[in-house]
Amino acid sequence: MRKCKCGNEVASNAKFCPKCGHRFTSGLVRGLAWFIGLITLISIIAISQSGTNSYAPQSPTVQAATSAPVKPPTPAEKVALRKAYAKVIDQQLLDTGIESRTYTVGADAKTLVIEDALAGRVRQNSIQQNDNLFDNLRTLGFTHLKYTNNFESELNYGVVWTIKP
Repeated sequence: MRKCKCGNEVASNAKFCPKCGHRFTSGLVRGLAWFIGLITLISIIAISQSGTNSYAPQSPTVQAATSAPVKPPTPAEKVALRKAYAKVIDQQLLDTGIESRTYTVGADAKTLVIEDALAGRVRQNSIQQNDNLFDNLRTLGFTHLKYTNNFESELNYGVVWTIKP
């Protein structure tokens, strides 16, 4: 027998108090919840410390646009720039501690895919609020940004943004 916080005597294997409804949680579950909460908090702090550019590095095209005029890139060069930009974002996310994979898809590499193992509404909102990222994607000629956890189940989380010129 154990004593509930309301003072009622409850069987030691009870999951909740029949009098007040208080749920009894094992120390292992409580410790696991604290650990997950701490990891989440550290991730949020790391993302906020990295600034608004955590998902939007300066691309070669954006940097070139601020200097002297140059000839426009060929279609093959545009594809190469989009693929290079995906690699830069991939490395930045890894450096930030986000377990993810970033790449392009499509014949012209116009869709940027970010597969984030912990994809969810908070990170989706962070990406969605990042105007710099969408400006860079627009400049490079991307038409879609797909953000997903890419798990093969019915609980798959993902969102696709259409990038308007």
